[in-house]
Amino acid sequence: KTIEEYVYSKLNYKKENLIFEYLNVPEKIIVQSSNARLVVSDVSSNLLKGNVTIPVNIISENKVLKRVFISLKIRIFDTVFISKKPINQFQDFTYENVEKKKIEITGYDEPVKKESDIIGKRANRYITEGKIITSNLIENVPIIKSGQQIHIISRVNSVVITALGIAKEDGRKGDIITVENTSSGAKLKAKVIDEENVEII
Repeated sequence: KTIEEYVYSKLNYKKENLIFEYLNVPEKIIVQSSNARLVVSDVSSNLLKGNVTIPVNIISENKVLKRVFISLKIRIFDTVFISKKPINQFQDFTYENVEKKKIEITGYDEPVKKESDIIGKRANRYITEGKIITSNLIENVPIIKSGQQIHIISRVNSVVITALGIAKEDGRKGDIITVENTSSGAKLKAKVIDEENVEII
C-alpha cells in the first residue's frame, strides 16, 4: 500500500490505469521499535514504469532502522492513438487511419493522446497496423512542396527584392530549404516564411 500510494502521487495517471505486479516482498521484517513507519525513498517518476526496484525505509524517530528493496513491475494503461491500418511514410494522419484506444503503454515514451498533436500532421516513417503512435513518429506537413513556384525575398539593409523561384525541397515553416531562382538558375538557401514565400539567408 505504501509503494502504491507513492507511485500514484508521482505519476499523472488514475489508479485504475496502473497495475502492480510484485516480484519479491518479504513475508516478515523485524525491527526493535514500537512506532516504526514505512517511507519510500524518492525515485524519479521517469523510472516508475516497467520493471523497477523501489527502496523502502523503515523509520522510527527520524532514524532509518532498515532499508528493504522491493522489485515489481508497474504496468501503465491509457487512452492513446494507435494506427488502424498501415501508414506510409509522409502519409497524413486522419480519422481513417488512426483511432483512440485504451491500451498498455508501458515502455513507450510520449504516446500521443491529443487530437491536435496528430490530426493534420503526417508520419515521418512507415507505421505498421496496431502500433501506438508516439511523438517521434510525427512531423508537421510541409507548407511548401518540392517543385512548387515560390517568391524569393532578399533583404539588403532597407531594400527588399523579390524574384520568382522554384522550391527544390519540401519545407515546413521555419525550415531552411534549397530554392532556384527562375531567372538566373542560381540555387540558394532560404527560410520558409509561409505557403508562398521564402527569404534568402
